[in-house]
Amino acid sequence: MITSDIVALAALPLLAFSVWRVRGQPIPELWRGPLWLVGGLIAVGLLQLLSLPPALWTLLPGRGTIAADLVAAGLTPGWAPLSLSPQATQHSLIALLPGIAMFVAALQLSAQDRARLLWLLLLVGLASVLVGVVQVVQGEHSPLRFYEVTNPNPAVGFFANRNHMASLLVALMAVAAALAVDAAVTRPLPRWRLGGALAILLVLLVGDSLTQSRSGLLLLAPLAVGVAGMAWRAGLHRKLSRTTLIAVGLIAATLLALAFVVFNGAAERLTGGFSDELRFKAVGVILRAMGDYMPFGSGFGTFVPVYKMFETPAVMQNTYVNHAHDDWLEVILEGGIPVVALLVGFLIWWGRSGLALWRKAGGRDTLTRGAWLVTLVLLAHAFLDYPLRSPAIMCVFALACAMLVPSPPTGMTDPTLARN
Repeated sequence: MITSDIVALAALPLLAFSVWRVRGQPIPELWRGPLWLVGGLIAVGLLQLLSLPPALWTLLPGRGTIAADLVAAGLTPGWAPLSLSPQATQHSLIALLPGIAMFVAALQLSAQDRARLLWLLLLVGLASVLVGVVQVVQGEHSPLRFYEVTNPNPAVGFFANRNHMASLLVALMAVAAALAVDAAVTRPLPRWRLGGALAILLVLLVGDSLTQSRSGLLLLAPLAVGVAGMAWRAGLHRKLSRTTLIAVGLIAATLLALAFVVFNGAAERLTGGFSDELRFKAVGVILRAMGDYMPFGSGFGTFVPVYKMFETPAVMQNTYVNHAHDDWLEVILEGGIPVVALLVGFLIWWGRSGLALWRKAGGRDTLTRGAWLVTLVLLAHAFLDYPLRSPAIMCVFALACAMLVPSPPTGMTDPTLARN
């Protein structure tokens, strides 16, 4: 059993407890949409594992070549699942467990408990930054680089990939900013909460710069816009004097300028262009494979063998391509039209939730707006990488999605949940 499976199975007790806790109660109306989406994703994966008779699976797009190869080898095609690699699909389904457990558990938490969980996440982020600082100081041979295959010089924290570290830190910056704005509009002003959130925000920014990740640099733009909008909708401009607002704006501009200076390595890589980037060259390969395996996809977890079948000498490099570096394309390749339908459903739910949040004025929904901003950052990064395949980031995303669903004031005490 691989390490990711062990981590995923460790989430089973939380999932079992969360399901047991709501036993016998009607599913709240506001839960039904997102739970149907989660159930649909699991159902697609399970259907990919169902064995089909040879008369059927050999007719599926992309399977004719496999059947011909078996015949050429003197073998008779037998029953086979839709997935080209059932074991990989099983691993992919198991890998969803941490995110599902976090989502179902967080749905039942009160607003206060969700806020406490956000502070806990920030502490984890600070620990990751501390590890990253030591990694940079000690260099590529640091014993705190926990993975054999990793980025040797920049900070990676608890991850193997600097881009995943940067993705987590930018997402947590949205959390810290939301907590800071929430504290700033609260009366009487809780100075320790405001000061703590701002200090954490600054530390996370420094940690992000140490990753030297281009994604970490680019994601600061939507983050800054989102934080400004969050502060405005919370009415922070009406609670602060004009002089204070100007000072805050100058400090924010200085921090952003400093970030671009500190992100020296990332900026140099960014200005170097993307013409030789494998992730962009691979798009054509993925699109060709996608066309061959539509409408049912190749099966969850089958990207590597499928990519190798369609790879051409023009895009080959001395690099192992383990993912598409575009989670949107990869999941559509593996899941086909059913996954496209689920993605559309998710984006409708997510977009409507965000629209309702940003239409409201006042500071009551500041933390929820911060959660929506977390999902925006991670979904945007998924166009350039595969952050949501990391169990840690998947759980952050799941918590943020759960926060878009209103919770009862004291947890799961009212199974019907308020509509507003």
